[in-house]
Amino acid sequence: MTVQSIAANLAIDYAVNITTTIEINSSYTTLEGEEKLVNITCRVFNEKSALAKNITLFYENLGSWIPVNSSNNLSTVDYGNGTYLLSFTVSASSPVQVSTHVYDLRDIFVQANTTGYEA
Repeated sequence: MTVQSIAANLAIDYAVNITTTIEINSSYTTLEGEEKLVNITCRVFNEKSALAKNITLFYENLGSWIPVNSSNNLSTVDYGNGTYLLSFTVSASSPVQVSTHVYDLRDIFVQANTTGYEA
């Protein structure tokens, strides 16, 4: 770069690394038979704590990933600091495999899978 005068206009292009990370922990309580109450704590981070725009959950049953929805009594608690408590009921074998898909407020997508064991 060469500047030829005291006053100059500069346009510089550079790469910016923007990273979003999620941390998930899962456990469940057996309600009756194969029915389980699954609890997931999801923490969203980028350069600091971040907020989620959308969180979609799946659980594995007999080799297939099933989306969690209102029929699973899905409940979400948003603590306002990037931490979310998600709970739902399923009839699935033990342990319960869950997949958490998150879009943050910048529309960056992250996904993490974990195994939930009985609490």
